[in-house]
Amino acid sequence: KPEPPQKQPEKAPAAKLTSLSSTGSIPDVVKTEPQKKQLFSIKGMFERPKPKPVPRPKNIAAPNVVVSDPQMSPRAPRSLPSWVTGPAVKNDFHEQHVKERSFGLEFLIDAASKVSSEKFDPVSVSQSFELAIFAETKLRGRNWKQYWEKVHDIVAMLSPGKNKPNAILQGIKSGNYQEPSELVKLSRREIETVNNLS
Repeated sequence: KPEPPQKQPEKAPAAKLTSLSSTGSIPDVVKTEPQKKQLFSIKGMFERPKPKPVPRPKNIAAPNVVVSDPQMSPRAPRSLPSWVTGPAVKNDFHEQHVKERSFGLEFLIDAASKVSSEKFDPVSVSQSFELAIFAETKLRGRNWKQYWEKVHDIVAMLSPGKNKPNAILQGIKSGNYQEPSELVKLSRREIETVNNLS
């Protein structure tokens, strides 16, 4: 008849062995106490010191938007995209949209013609913007109201600015935007943000 297995005495779980000494003596036994959990409180959250903000690198710009100060930019001249320098692209408006689009183009040409720059072709810039506005609004199923809002946004971008230079216009003249659609896609809030960065 087999005998029942004998129970071995259990070791205390809170005891840890530290390191053995080089003399080969018996290791010291250190007892650890359970750590107390910190309780969460809203008051404690406000009383703790706030971590210092990590400074962001200065060379990161908004997506698809490059903002530069002409005085701070490197001396190497940047080649301007063809939509800024011209020649103007011939726009053939579908007869269904000719009235609205011609009127929108007229607004844009009037605003762009006030820009003073040697390499800035107002007609090319206006036609490129009008085409991008039409593509962004009407071809995406939006109505004429949104088309006209974008026309007004672009006219504001082409204005020189009251107290300080218009950063977006300076960027256009510096060649920072490769396509007019980059600017047409900006919301009014993004336009204000970019112009206030300068």
